[in-house]
Amino acid sequence: MKIINFFQPAISLINKLKYPQKFLLISCIFIIPLSLMMYLLVSEVQSLIDFAAQEKLGNIYLRPLRQLYPKVYQAQLLMAKPNFSPEDQTQLEKITAEITDQIKILNEIDKTIGKKLLTTELFQDIKDSWRTLQDNQKFWSLQTKKVYSYIILEQINQLRFQVGDQSNLILDPDLDTYYLMDATLLKLPEISKILADIRLISQDISQRQQQELTQKEYWEITTISGLLNDYNEKLKRTFEVSFNHNSVGNLRPKLTEDLNLLTDNIKNLNNGLSDVIRTGDTTQMQQYFTDAEINIEQSWILWDKTIDELDVLLQHRIDGFLHRQIFLSILVLITLLMVIYLFIGFYQSVMQTVNGLSSASQK
Repeated sequence: MKIINFFQPAISLINKLKYPQKFLLISCIFIIPLSLMMYLLVSEVQSLIDFAAQEKLGNIYLRPLRQLYPKVYQAQLLMAKPNFSPEDQTQLEKITAEITDQIKILNEIDKTIGKKLLTTELFQDIKDSWRTLQDNQKFWSLQTKKVYSYIILEQINQLRFQVGDQSNLILDPDLDTYYLMDATLLKLPEISKILADIRLISQDISQRQQQELTQKEYWEITTISGLLNDYNEKLKRTFEVSFNHNSVGNLRPKLTEDLNLLTDNIKNLNNGLSDVIRTGDTTQMQQYFTDAEINIEQSWILWDKTIDELDVLLQHRIDGFLHRQIFLSILVLITLLMVIYLFIGFYQSVMQTVNGLSSASQK
């Protein structure tokens, strides 16, 4: 009796409805949860697609931003020359024009995706600083310009970090792509910075008459050498983890050669710096300058190839999610059509029985 009382509201509702209305109500009770499940599944897959697509936006921004680094480093190097010549002035003007052109290219990118990555304000700081440097070209000394270039480089670094944070690159969920991100966003730019510092100090020592190390230079070289060795080892571990977790298997054959070339050359350069620290012999500083310059170029070559492979893997992930989304949509749609088909068949069967009973009762 208690059970009947519990179901009495439902019984009363059903009794008030005609047969088509009853079946429509029951159909809705099944179809609505199924439709909700489909929506949630498709939405979850779409969020994963959007996440990876946002990462690709970060790479789009990082490419022109990366082009600024070697140009600003080169300008900084010329400004720091002990014997600044008219030829150096001509070269500096050329590089300055290239930096201005690169900022214009980056400006177009920022107009397109800057709002999504929240980079516009930081990029504006770079433009303002560069404009200030340009406006004071004739008034500032080379040393002042050199110091101000450090400010611009730090602003570029802050913009790089912002892109990594807002594009989801720093939150990448897969180990192979995460460690590629780590290489392009963090490790390789830091290695390039250290190599640029080695180039600066090597130039300063090799172009002066007195080539004995000062106490300050000794500790600078010691610190730089330690940092370079540390980042070099971390870079090798970073790529090894990425290679080992790369299910597609495309990374190791494409990146190993450039990685080994860079890390081996950095190791050789660091061995030379260790000799300078141990013996104080600076006669090879010009060679170390050249080696650092070559390594900087190699680091950016590896950067370019790595970010290309990162984009390939991100697109592969997006394609996989799209296929999953299509499969889920088709599966749920087929299930939904089957449910509708069976309910219509059940309804027709019941109605035939009811009509048969109604006809028999009238005879």
